[in-house]
Amino acid sequence: MKNSIFEDVIDVINKRLQLTDDILNNTVQITVLGARGICIENYRRVKTFNSEIIIIDSKSGEVVIKGEKLFIDILSEEEIFIRGKVLEINLGNLGEIL
Repeated sequence: MKNSIFEDVIDVINKRLQLTDDILNNTVQITVLGARGICIENYRRVKTFNSEIIIIDSKSGEVVIKGEKLFIDILSEEEIFIRGKVLEINLGNLGEIL
């Protein structure tokens, strides 16, 4: 049961704007765009990067991308776009390898 009318209003707004839990909770979102690259949203900072490994820090934990000829093509406050031959995506603290 909701605690207040305010929470009900927030729920209606979220549904109308189609905001998902990952956006609302600021969790990392990783989108693989086939051979074009990887887009990572809701990150904090780039910890390490070279042509074989890129480590991204997020609220959800570290995202470790391993591959060949990796480079950061786009870097903004909202997202990072990585290109190159991606061999592995490891969600560090979450214990998952994709």
